[in-house]
Amino acid sequence: MSNISADKIKELRSISGSGFMDCKKALLESKGNIELAVDFLRKQGLSLSVKRSGKSTSEGVVSSYIKDNRGVLLEVNSETDFVSRNIIFQNYVKTITELCMTTSGNINKLNFVNIDNNRTVSDELSHLKSIIGENILLRRASFIEVQEGVISSYIHSKVADNMGKIGVLVGIESEGDKTKLESFGYKVAMHIASEKPCSLDIDSLDKHLVERELKIYSDQASSYNKPDNIIKKIVSGRISKFYEEVVLLEQKFIFDRNVTVSELLKNFSNDIGCEVKISSYSCFVLGDISK
Repeated sequence: MSNISADKIKELRSISGSGFMDCKKALLESKGNIELAVDFLRKQGLSLSVKRSGKSTSEGVVSSYIKDNRGVLLEVNSETDFVSRNIIFQNYVKTITELCMTTSGNINKLNFVNIDNNRTVSDELSHLKSIIGENILLRRASFIEVQEGVISSYIHSKVADNMGKIGVLVGIESEGDKTKLESFGYKVAMHIASEKPCSLDIDSLDKHLVERELKIYSDQASSYNKPDNIIKKIVSGRISKFYEEVVLLEQKFIFDRNVTVSELLKNFSNDIGCEVKISSYSCFVLGDISK
């Protein structure tokens, strides 16, 4: 592949933060494959990170709704940011987010839920498109439930109550005082919105992602002409650092960088006198296509 389009180079620059010529070279080496091009740049020490790659230009809102020990997160896309501030659009999103609880976050089923006696969610969406004059998409939803404890949420860049550009739900399992759990969960949700972990723990991290990182670190270390035992230590250290960046329980807590989230849980459990666990979480970044 001798010719690489400017759009392809622009996309890689957006993902990697690398320069124009470096991106062009990486795309030529990878025959236009974006993922392989990112790996090429990272092996050269030129790419900043793959953690937050995959952004698109989709507009709209991320909306949350919590009731008792259950919560949903819903992303609704539009063509322009202007629509996200339209009160008719916001009222529709609020209504369907609450209805999404009845389908446990299943969007396909949500489309057939009745909003009133005359219209389903899908019917009302078609009506809304005709009024606003833009394409609107129910993109994705997530459902979280805890057996005992609380569901906490955080919305960043709010445009209305429980609607914004980033939405987080986190399930906190515990028999402890609910008020204290809610305050704790809110801080954890803010941390997730800031750090955007890829998984709750190491075991649940995407195996393909881990294998990809190991290959990059191994290829980098092999070029140092060090003994095998030294190379293994280098790779082990770098994969541990990677876990600290992308795994929630391994990350340094944003409000106290001296402790990891895992250590924070242990400390908080001791403070309130009972075990506290993060059972699950969801984080939607508007327009993010990487998750």
